[in-house]
Amino acid sequence: MIWAVLNCKGGVGKTTSALLLAAAAAKQGHTTLVADADPQGTASQWSALATKNDEPLPFPVQAVNIATMEALPTTTDAHDLILVDTPPSAGDLMFQACRIADLIIIPTATSGPDISRTWVTMDATQGTPRAILLTQTEHNRVVYRQARTALAADDTVVLLDHDIPRRESIRTAWGTNPPDDVITYYLPVLNELMEACLLYTSDAADERSSVD
Repeated sequence: MIWAVLNCKGGVGKTTSALLLAAAAAKQGHTTLVADADPQGTASQWSALATKNDEPLPFPVQAVNIATMEALPTTTDAHDLILVDTPPSAGDLMFQACRIADLIIIPTATSGPDISRTWVTMDATQGTPRAILLTQTEHNRVVYRQARTALAADDTVVLLDHDIPRRESIRTAWGTNPPDDVITYYLPVLNELMEACLLYTSDAADERSSVD
């Protein structure tokens, strides 16, 4: 499976979500690869720092560009899951990631500007199954409830039941092999995404069968 993690806006936990979902997948025994398609190379820097500190990530991080990203589907036999971390812009790299992905994950915080850019991201990614992951959440705040209500009203995208709370331990996991208490936040998200991906695959197969 290939999952593209993207949002046209930065600062919403995109790279953090890609790396911690990969860590959660590795924790469950899946062979996992993170493809770093962001020219800023944040995922690659995370991996390099973890290795430098003698706590390497339990999965490889591979820098990719538009040309090499196209070949990722040919490597799915070697990896159960490939997560593509994309730059925060609606450019060629993002669209290429959409073309090869089985599922698009759109992490977003819940502020007005964050949700506004999420709508833009959704408009730019039509045609591929999508799931929205709320990040940096505070359940006792009105803005969280407003964001969840607004996004849940769109039946063209899955709004994940599980979200990622605002936690200092998540913010400080950068550059480390994430500890279990951080991975724990992403395990239920991973399981929900796996179920969503299987559902989309089943629906697509049913549609092909009905056409035949």
